Amino acid sequence: MMRLSWRKQWVIRAALAIAAGWLAALGLASFLIVSDPLAAADAIYVMGGDTEVRVAHAAHLYHERMAPKVLVPAGAHWNPGGATKPPADEPMRILLETVVWRPGTRAGEGFQIAVPVSNRRHHVYVYAIENHKSNFRAMDIKLEGVTRANGIGDLSAGEWRRYGPYEAEVKDGVLDVDVLSSGKGDPSIAGLALYEVKSGQERFVKGVNLGGPRVLVGAEIFAAAGEKGGAATVRNGSYYIPEDLFRSTAAQLRGLGVPGEAITEFGAPSTIDSTFNETESLARYLETSPAKRLIVVTSPFHTRRARRTIDRAIHGRNVDILMSPALHSLETKNGWWRSGSAIKSLASEYVKLAYYSIAH
Repeated sequence: MMRLSWRKQWVIRAALAIAAGWLAALGLASFLIVSDPLAAADAIYVMGGDTEVRVAHAAHLYHERMAPKVLVPAGAHWNPGGATKPPADEPMRILLETVVWRPGTRAGEGFQIAVPVSNRRHHVYVYAIENHKSNFRAMDIKLEGVTRANGIGDLSAGEWRRYGPYEAEVKDGVLDVDVLSSGKGDPSIAGLALYEVKSGQERFVKGVNLGGPRVLVGAEIFAAAGEKGGAATVRNGSYYIPEDLFRSTAAQLRGLGVPGEAITEFGAPSTIDSTFNETESLARYLETSPAKRLIVVTSPFHTRRARRTIDRAIHGRNVDILMSPALHSLETKNGWWRSGSAIKSLASEYVKLAYYSIAH
């Protein structure tokens, strides 16, 4: 029998050890993921629904008629309905829900919206709302590369405003609108209204409802088709925006064809900042709006901890909970190790699972 050199033996042993480690890790990943056979339910619950794959999966289940409504935790995506200053009617509330924002920006950073328009002079109005906390942000607005406003959006919680008019001369068929941080908070707007100006008179020509459906605001029609085009932008019939902008959960669902009347937000942003607090808020919601069965959509590695926490929160309510891991996630039983974020998520989830087992 041929005898292997010590170096070859060492390589083989190391390879077997690595393989055994990966196999064990695969088992760890499988343990975290809970996926139940689905059945018709009273509602689809998007847990921690600020992640687009979760929202897309929930919208898919809604269109498959798995449930007549979608539940969304208020979380950081505060629902302005009924609490705006000044009070807003239903179309305006829809507009104010469809905000986009860029987190983690420094002064002078933000995002650009490109709106196809005719080559002439325009007046631009900007709709903004403070949906996080009072005086959190301040923004500068550039039109066609020229600064037209400084420090707008510095509002109290729930306050919204229509800023403008800001003048722009368009010569290339596209109006470029830059929304930039003035040095505090995340730049964020809800919509734009564009008017052509001729002989000193305004004529409404286009409205942009960012990420939301067609709405009528006063004499202005804001349309959004929700069609995707290109890797870097989302084409929405009347504008182009960076695809990686953050949008509220309600806006994402509306943009995916879920009607506003089918979306229910619950809880308050000050009380929903963790899985535990979110499930406690869900339990309070179910006290006044009972359900027999919920389909819970969350990221795959989060499903086991989410199931455990929900079961504890709603113990004794006789609610059937069905876990449905979000599709197209990097957190999979096979291949997750190819993504640094998925590896980090796996490790983090085990730490959180251990903590929740002790603390809750």
